[in-house]
Amino acid sequence: MQVLFFGDGRTLRGVAGEPLYAQTVAVAERHGLPEAVVRMSKPIAMAYMLSMPPQQSGEVLDMALYSRALRERKEVCGLETPQEQIGSLDALPLEQQLDLLRMTVEHYDELQEMLDDLLEAYLSRDLGALVALARRSPWEESGEAGREFIRVLVLQRNRLMAERMAPYLERGGAFVAVGALHLPGEAGILRLLERRGWKVTKVW
Repeated sequence: MQVLFFGDGRTLRGVAGEPLYAQTVAVAERHGLPEAVVRMSKPIAMAYMLSMPPQQSGEVLDMALYSRALRERKEVCGLETPQEQIGSLDALPLEQQLDLLRMTVEHYDELQEMLDDLLEAYLSRDLGALVALARRSPWEESGEAGREFIRVLVLQRNRLMAERMAPYLERGGAFVAVGALHLPGEAGILRLLERRGWKVTKVW
């Protein structure tokens, strides 16, 4: 959380300017985020939060899998740390972060509709549709900042996770859970595992 918020006296209003800040506050309010959160958030943090589904009650899938593994006394290991995931986004230049925030605010409704399509494709187990949806996302059309966002958030993490899961796969009996968008494509985890010599088969 410390990475996501300014801690040096700056505020989002100060770095984004009044017009973009006002737009962000209005969209964040629709998303269920109070201005107090917006005010202290870094641009990349707000872009990330506004591109996710609004917070709902209940247990997210990641935590459900984690909790079940603990109850069954299974060994649990992470493929990346929170610092690695969030830190790589925080390393984006401020101007790129502001470009991504501007794009996210301007295309908020479109992004939320795309999340519904992503959920439908996920429940249908249609990896091809997931790739197609990602390619028509506003991020892909927002120039260098959008391409860098995808590279850091998806592609860079694909390589890291494929590398780190290898020892567990070699031991056998491993169950690995990753976000579905990390699976498909030439730079996806499935293809990366195949290049390492693994046979990848759909079982369900």
